[in-house]
Amino acid sequence: MSHHSLCLSLLLSSCLLMQPAQAAEQEQCQTSKTVHSHAQSRQVLQALTQDDLTDRQTVLEQYLAAPPGTAGAVDRVALNRARLTLAAEYLSKSRFIEARQLLSAIELDSTVAVQASLLLAESFRLEGDPQRAAQWLLRTGQRYGADPEALRGLLEQASELRQQGQLAQAFAIYNMVQGQILNNAEQVNSLRSATDRLVEQLLRTRLDESRAAQSQMLKQMINNTDSQLLSELGALARSSEQRHCLEKQLQQLSRTAFENSAQQARITPFLTMLKREQEMLEQRLAQLEGNSQADATQERAEISQQLEALLNRRQTLLAEQQQLPGGAALAHDQLREQIELLDQQNQQRRQRIETELELLSSELLARYRKLAAESQYGRASLLEARHRGG
Repeated sequence: MSHHSLCLSLLLSSCLLMQPAQAAEQEQCQTSKTVHSHAQSRQVLQALTQDDLTDRQTVLEQYLAAPPGTAGAVDRVALNRARLTLAAEYLSKSRFIEARQLLSAIELDSTVAVQASLLLAESFRLEGDPQRAAQWLLRTGQRYGADPEALRGLLEQASELRQQGQLAQAFAIYNMVQGQILNNAEQVNSLRSATDRLVEQLLRTRLDESRAAQSQMLKQMINNTDSQLLSELGALARSSEQRHCLEKQLQQLSRTAFENSAQQARITPFLTMLKREQEMLEQRLAQLEGNSQADATQERAEISQQLEALLNRRQTLLAEQQQLPGGAALAHDQLREQIELLDQQNQQRRQRIETELELLSSELLARYRKLAAESQYGRASLLEARHRGG
């Protein structure tokens, strides 16, 4: 089937649905979205990315002195990052108490919570209190045991203790880090062996579950701007909500009766045509399976995009068809087919998610292996020093 025939069928079905009254209608199960401007917070986030901003401290101080009254996600991100950046400015000027007040106000489920905890430890070190700095590093490592940055801070502390001759304390930290890394690696490997379970866990994970490896994977998704994994998970979650709504409508149609209309007869042929085209595209996609040549890879990508557009159009047609007068049995079948289409889309999303999760988990395991090697080297050095000492 040619790309031209697909575009033609989509165009015809679009024209068919462009009735003035129908265009104003909204799908009953459409996920509602409320848009807020958050102008002040967005300006602050933009200022944080500008290296040459001379009055950055003034901008952040004014923003934090009169924070936005809303509790939107953009505002929370801006507030936490503003506190972290301003605290770093204060530390550079030895304003330790003010810096610690800002760092302590950062939310525990923020993506900068680990950096805030590490900066708290650094504030005590700069103030000349290495004991409290070490205590904060240990607290950070224990709370954020799945975070490589927190584990890195512990290894640096162990190395410093080793250089100071405090071998027992250093050895204890190396052992703690080693045990935590092994536990993290076991969690990641367990999650990789059951990707369906991993997707469901990630959909429910909060960042303040800081001891869990899946929380660290979620944090990596947020920080990786090149990955589409987070947006795919969001789309999957919204689609699942829509499916639940459709299932509820399906139950309500058991005793409802409608009469067929002329518009029903018009829509049906286009649905049939789109379904045939879908089958042809899927057949071609199956033929290309296993072909790793560049042309085949490009064609697979194009077909996947065409399938996505086709499934979206069929779903729109089915939603419009559902609003027409008809029998309860017909409406029931339409809803069932719409749910099947959602299931097909979700299956494609899950396949893309699983592919990216495999890459992400491999990267996380590589970071853990590197930290484990450093920890093992530190322990070996300590044992060697003990052996030489007698």
